[in-house]
Amino acid sequence: MLIGAISGYLLGAAFIVTALAKPFHPEKTGLWLNDKGFSIRMGVTNSTFNGTEVLGWWIIPLGIIAGAAIFMFTTRITLWFAGVYRSTRTWPHR
Repeated sequence: MLIGAISGYLLGAAFIVTALAKPFHPEKTGLWLNDKGFSIRMGVTNSTFNGTEVLGWWIIPLGIIAGAAIFMFTTRITLWFAGVYRSTRTWPHR
C-alpha cells in the first residue's frame, strides 16, 4: 500500500511539474515519441531528444488535469485501504 501511494503521488507530481516547466523550457519539455516509444521529458536535462513532440502546448492543461486526477485517485484509494485495515483490526473488549 505504501509503495502504491508513493508511486501514485510521484506520477501525479511528474505530470504537474512537466506542465509547469513547459513555458520555461518548451523545446525540452513534453510528451515525446521516438522509435523506442513514449518519453515524458520535464526539461531538466541539457540533452536534445530525437523524436516528435506529441502534445505540444496541450501538455499544460492535460498535465495539470491528469496530475490532479492521479493525486485525488491515489488519496481515495489510500484512504479506502486505511479504512479496510482499520475495520479488520480486532480491539480487546474490556
